Amino acid sequence: MKESLKKNRTWVIKLAAVFFVILLLLTFFSNTIMNYSLPQVATQTIQSGTITSKVRGSGTVTTANPYNVTVSSERKIKIVNVKEGDSVEQGALLVMFEDTDSSDLTQAKKTLEQAKTEYQKYIVANELSNEVVQRVENGQSGDFSGYKTRLEQAKQSVDAYQAQVDSYTSSTKKLQAQLDALQNTTADTSAEQSALDVENQELQAAQAEQTTAENTVNSLQEQYSLYQEAGNDVSGVAASLAAAKNTLMNAQNRVTNAQLAVDKAQAALTAKQDNAQNKPEISKIQTQLNSENAILSEATDNLTKAQSDHGKIMTEMNSETELAALYSAISDAQSALDKLTADGGNKITAPVSGVVSNITITKGQTVAAEETLMTITGKDNGYTATITVTSEQAKRVKTGDTADINESWYYSDIAATVTAIRNDKENPGKSKLIDLKVTGDVTEGTTLNFAIGDKSKTYDMIVPNGAVREDNNGKFILIIREKSSPLGNRYFAKRIDVDVTASDDVNSAVTGELEGYEYVITTSTKAIKAGDQVRLKKS
Repeated sequence: MKESLKKNRTWVIKLAAVFFVILLLLTFFSNTIMNYSLPQVATQTIQSGTITSKVRGSGTVTTANPYNVTVSSERKIKIVNVKEGDSVEQGALLVMFEDTDSSDLTQAKKTLEQAKTEYQKYIVANELSNEVVQRVENGQSGDFSGYKTRLEQAKQSVDAYQAQVDSYTSSTKKLQAQLDALQNTTADTSAEQSALDVENQELQAAQAEQTTAENTVNSLQEQYSLYQEAGNDVSGVAASLAAAKNTLMNAQNRVTNAQLAVDKAQAALTAKQDNAQNKPEISKIQTQLNSENAILSEATDNLTKAQSDHGKIMTEMNSETELAALYSAISDAQSALDKLTADGGNKITAPVSGVVSNITITKGQTVAAEETLMTITGKDNGYTATITVTSEQAKRVKTGDTADINESWYYSDIAATVTAIRNDKENPGKSKLIDLKVTGDVTEGTTLNFAIGDKSKTYDMIVPNGAVREDNNGKFILIIREKSSPLGNRYFAKRIDVDVTASDDVNSAVTGELEGYEYVITTSTKAIKAGDQVRLKKS
């Protein structure tokens, strides 16, 4: 039994040993397979050294200052007197035109007449003085100092009269308030008013009695007349009529006495009211108010006139400006007409000596204004080329520097010199344009590669050009970052952003968060990015 247990234990130990051996083998081979599937990279340590910095660029050779022969107005070609490649001397006949006015010339004459008409119409419509017209035609319309002085004086008058109007407006308001207060002063006339009311009531009662008596008399009078006409006895009616007339007379007397009483009560009331008012003071204030109202009215008229004068000066100044623009239009139209009539009539001659090229016209063709007819290349103008460089590179170049030509074995007799360094309008602030004068056996249209500068400088950190990468975030390099593990060391790519301060054909000087001893990745068998695991190429 014991021997059996011992044998079993031995087998378990052996099986465990075999299992661990197999596990180690599988781990080894899996790591080996994985390593061979990783991108392989070549590296190089960052070093110090010297860089001979040259600014490089390519440019196309062009003729320096070719002369484009143009026509100033629409014309019809009668004769083309040269052909491409002809050498001509200054003044030689190039082109003849048909002997007719061009449509441009006709339009130019029409434009001039219209400009003159508009000028005269404006003078008449705005009633401009001869002084203004003379200023415009003598070229003095741009000097507004006189207008400025007049406007300042007019503004001072407006301000002064406005202050006067404001002052007298305030003063008249105060006087009117005093007058209103005095006129509204009243005494205690309640007793007199009460007496007047009583008398008015008596008058109204008397008038009512009189009206009744009149109606009675009228009625009885009609009845009396009817009785007489009918022949009836009128004695009774006559007695009643006499009594009614007596009553009417008494009522009329009552009305007369009541009216006298009312007039007397009204006079008493008016007398007391008049005694309560300060008539001399009212008269004095009214006189003063009338005087100041008259002054205010005059000041208001003066203010209106001053404002009108100020406005007229402004209108005159603006009118002069408009008139100057119209007069300028006449000058421009006259210049355009003069240019069309001063182009040598019906022919064009060579403005410079040189070689004719790029003829774009034929006999019988109608050409538009400013159209290029041909090009004349001056005999001694030479050639130029322009290259584009970064603003940083341009700092290392100066006017007069000599440029080397790549493939110099082929272009051995060509020389180039920097003539100008200009801003690049299409990429301001980031790039510059370098103009070069090219001499030697060269033809227009040839593209040359130039290298400018030969300055050498020592830098602390230099890497191969192939190690410098670039994306939207700028330039960077990838270095090796090592990690230890139980199964060996592993290697990963790490990004370091850098600035390239100088370059030559092989290396670049860089700055960044580097110690100077790192291994930089120069090439890889696959595309890699920061964080990728890689395997090192064996030296």
